[in-house]
Amino acid sequence: MLTWALPAATAVAAGGLSYLCCVRPMLRDRHHSRTRHDAATAKPASLDDQLARARAELSRLGR
Repeated sequence: MLTWALPAATAVAAGGLSYLCCVRPMLRDRHHSRTRHDAATAKPASLDDQLARARAELSRLGR
């Protein structure tokens, strides 16, 4: 076996595992935090709108 093959394979495996276990989850969390922030800043529906929506759903489920 070549003397450089084992160190090269180790470096490639370390890079791949670092990406899969560290970098990719951080990118996913960054995307989710952005969408959660957008949802948090959205104006909540008024109480009357929420009640009307709940009554419509109850009547639909009662059929």
